[in-house]
Amino acid sequence: MVRIFPFPAILPSKDLVSQVVCRVGGGESQESLRLTLENNPLSYLHVVKPGIHFGDSLESRENHYRFARAYFGQMAEQGVLNQDLIPAIYIYRQQFPDGHVFEGIVACVSVIDYLEGVIKKHEFTLTEKEARMVEHVTRTGVVGEPVLLSNPDEGYTEDWIRRHKKDEPVLNFSDDNHITHSLWSISDQEAIAEIQMAFRQTESLYIADGHHRIAASSLYLTHLHNEINLPASKMSFMAFIMSESALWISPFHRLLKGIGDEEVTRILEEAKSKFGIIASDSPVTPTEKGMFGAYTRQGWFQFSFLQDADYHTPAENLDVSRLEKYIFQNILHIKDSKSDQRLSFIRGDMQVKELEVLVDSGTADVAFVLYPNTIEEIKEVADGGQTMPPKSTWIEPKLLSGMIIQKF
Repeated sequence: MVRIFPFPAILPSKDLVSQVVCRVGGGESQESLRLTLENNPLSYLHVVKPGIHFGDSLESRENHYRFARAYFGQMAEQGVLNQDLIPAIYIYRQQFPDGHVFEGIVACVSVIDYLEGVIKKHEFTLTEKEARMVEHVTRTGVVGEPVLLSNPDEGYTEDWIRRHKKDEPVLNFSDDNHITHSLWSISDQEAIAEIQMAFRQTESLYIADGHHRIAASSLYLTHLHNEINLPASKMSFMAFIMSESALWISPFHRLLKGIGDEEVTRILEEAKSKFGIIASDSPVTPTEKGMFGAYTRQGWFQFSFLQDADYHTPAENLDVSRLEKYIFQNILHIKDSKSDQRLSFIRGDMQVKELEVLVDSGTADVAFVLYPNTIEEIKEVADGGQTMPPKSTWIEPKLLSGMIIQKF
């Protein structure tokens, strides 16, 4: 049973929304973020990334949170941000220039459901990052971006949206990528009760993106529950919930650097015990599970997993897990791919020609091109209480910060 709730969101002014919203966590460079702060005093980036103003030293972090809280208060006082008077469940849509649409609902979801495993995760969270998010939430009292949750394909959400998306949206604007964002507010009590009842019949939801946000909100609200007896009914986090079949799932490719050509040759030789390896005259873009490509200065190679029963869990059977185990760990002795300086991660929407340039220029020694995980694989890992290796999936849609804000 999944419990969802309406909430009175804080929204940007219609006239200013395109100046307020921002993207964070999508691979933006520090320089581009800094330029946004310099050129746009209305950007929510001032609230969500205050460290860009002060640097990231431990000594400056007190300034981060104080500045973020003050800036948020200033935006509210000036009418840039305004809180809805009536709790609502929101319908949110992204429409791309080619006509593709992502659509779902934004509601608050019970933290108790997350703690009890009804809301399922597939990633580890990093303690330091989690702690910094908790401090940001504690000091500002707000979260400016929903967690992305996937919903098994029951069809009731889509039907509910179709029947209740009748009035003009409360927000409607296009971003720098020419994606149109639309938001509808549904405050009718009967409509809300209907969708709440439907979700009570749902066994589980799955975290698609936002593991750190949900973990931080959970820690913060649990602290309030213990300290001031915050009722369980108030312990909820904001989420964008959409059909699992509508998600776009891409891989994260791997770049390996600092090993040299001789070490690359050793990898190709020693990996033969676990992989069938074939040289290729053209780029290798995997077309099925169990295959990945590797580009070196010797050219392209296709790797195919040999029949192997040396795995016992869904997480161990992932392509990315077997790459990590048999090449990164066993051959290169990389113990933690998240922190090892020899490894970096590239979003799966990068063209293979761009990966070739990185290797040919000496920026990397090998580019590993992976096949995307399926939603079924992600769910199997989550259902088993396991986690995937770092940077295993790039899931879209990516959401904007500052478009819809939850105040605790």
